[in-house]
Amino acid sequence: DRIWYFGGFRDVGNRNIVANSFMPDGSPGIFDQTVYNITGRITAQLTPKNKLTVYNDRAFKKLQREFTSGVEPSKAAGGRTPVLYYTGAVKWSSPLTNKLMLEAGWGASVQSRNTGTYQPGVRQVRGTPAWYAGASRVDLVLGTTQAATQGETYTIEQLFTSIASATYVTGSHNIKVGMQSRTGVNSVVTESNADLVQRYRNGVPDS
Repeated sequence: DRIWYFGGFRDVGNRNIVANSFMPDGSPGIFDQTVYNITGRITAQLTPKNKLTVYNDRAFKKLQREFTSGVEPSKAAGGRTPVLYYTGAVKWSSPLTNKLMLEAGWGASVQSRNTGTYQPGVRQVRGTPAWYAGASRVDLVLGTTQAATQGETYTIEQLFTSIASATYVTGSHNIKVGMQSRTGVNSVVTESNADLVQRYRNGVPDS
C-alpha cells in the first residue's frame, strides 16, 4: 500500500517501398525505420500526507533514409542519429488537513539533436564548385527531386511546464488558486549544399 508501479516497452517500425523512387541500380527506394519506447511510472505514498508520482516515456528512433515519392533515395536525408527524445513528469500532492490540499508538478517534452544528415559523400565543402553543383533539384512538373534532397538539420524542441495549486474546502464551498508556467526552446539550423533549391519544369530551369 506504499508503492504503485507501471512499465512498458514497444518496438514499432516499418519497411515500405516508396512509389516512383529508385536507387541508382534501379531497385525501389525503401523507407526503413524503427522506434523503441520505454515507459515507466512510479507512485509512492511517502507519508500518510505526501504522495509523489514520477513518469517518463523515452523514445529511441533509427531512420536510414527520409524521403517521399519522386525523391532520389540514394541522396535523401540520412537517418536521424540517436536523439534525446522523451516526455516526463513529476507530481507531488499533500492533503495537509481535511480542508486544505496542496499540489505541485513539473513536466517536460524534449526533442534535442534531432538530426537529419547527408548520405556519405553528398555534403560538399562550402563555397567550392562541387558545393554549388550539389544543390537540390526539384522538377515541379515531374514531381521528382534529385541530388541532395535537403540539408543537414539540427533541431532542438524543448517545452517545460511547472504547476502549483492550493485547494481549500469548507464543505459547502471551495476555492482553488494556482499557477502554471511554460517555457521552452525551438531552434532549427540547416546546412545545405549551395544554400538553395533549384526548380525546373520538365527539365527546363524555372526558379
